[in-house]
Amino acid sequence: MTDTQDPQAMAVFVQLKEGGEELLVRNMTLERVLEEVVVPYNTSELFFIDGIRADASKIHRIKILVQQPDFEVLMSELFKTIAGRSPQFLPNSPRAKSATEDAIRNKSERITAIVEQYSEDITSQMMDAYAATMMGSVSKLQDFQDERKALLDGFRKRVIDSVQAIATGAGTAYLLAALG
Repeated sequence: MTDTQDPQAMAVFVQLKEGGEELLVRNMTLERVLEEVVVPYNTSELFFIDGIRADASKIHRIKILVQQPDFEVLMSELFKTIAGRSPQFLPNSPRAKSATEDAIRNKSERITAIVEQYSEDITSQMMDAYAATMMGSVSKLQDFQDERKALLDGFRKRVIDSVQAIATGAGTAYLLAALG
């Protein structure tokens, strides 16, 4: 597989309390994750995840991820297969139908496997950085908008510092480049 992914791509993976539905938003920037998820989540405001309106009280689990190479390629292939548009099979063939049914049946497990193998979970670093840089000054989303530049700079520095403190191995450079 080729690495055609934006090196700064992030994803948010959410499991809702009611029904256990899993939602995934891919290819977000650090700023978008902060603005569209972290701030509203921590200020108990409504926000959208994969087209679903949610707030912290409706979320069972949230993961903020840095997408590694091949994350987007694998997710795109999975969703094409689910939609019956996999380039691996002729349209409307029995093999395509079987692959689509299998992908739909195992969608949750496949997404979880891709998330675990091709992304780095930085949820705790993001939430810690929010607590350290914004908790006292951001009580609602409008507070964030008013001081956006200064808050983003402080937040980014805090996330990078905390990732550097825990990161080891070959993925460290990629992870820091994605945040930088």
